[in-house]
Amino acid sequence: MPRFNLKHIEAFVLVADLGSFRRAAARLNTTQPNISNRISQLEQHIGQVLMERDAGSVRLTREGRALLEPARRVLASVDAFAEAAGGGAAFEGVLRLGVTELVAQTWLRRFLLRMKRDYPAIDVELTVDLSENLSSALFSRDLDLTFQNGPFDRKARFTEALGRCPHV
Repeated sequence: MPRFNLKHIEAFVLVADLGSFRRAAARLNTTQPNISNRISQLEQHIGQVLMERDAGSVRLTREGRALLEPARRVLASVDAFAEAAGGGAAFEGVLRLGVTELVAQTWLRRFLLRMKRDYPAIDVELTVDLSENLSSALFSRDLDLTFQNGPFDRKARFTEALGRCPHV
């Protein structure tokens, strides 16, 4: 049996994050059967079932939940290696970014200029909208990242406070 590789781990993390083989396939520019095959090969190689598959839904098993964070760390290490080896040019793809009008009118331009300088192969698809709509798009996985102001009715897995802005 061939060893598993980064494509298997990447597929596992994306299916877990996106909750769908189809969405993971779209994100990786491949087919749903290819993603399903990668997950099956990974499960066979490690001898554990990582996901329960039902019609249209995917849930991590106990083993899948236990291995998700180590898998994320593997991918983060690969990104760190690529960054050290070649800078931001090693990253490519599309970032679907959502921002509020406050962000768009204040510091977004500086952020996008720096992003283009540091990560020239990443294209940003920008959405400017209300926080409520951005939150919905983020949780439905239509956006990858949002810069928005609170308060929030729910919290994303990776949330970072960027600062405070007084309302005038």
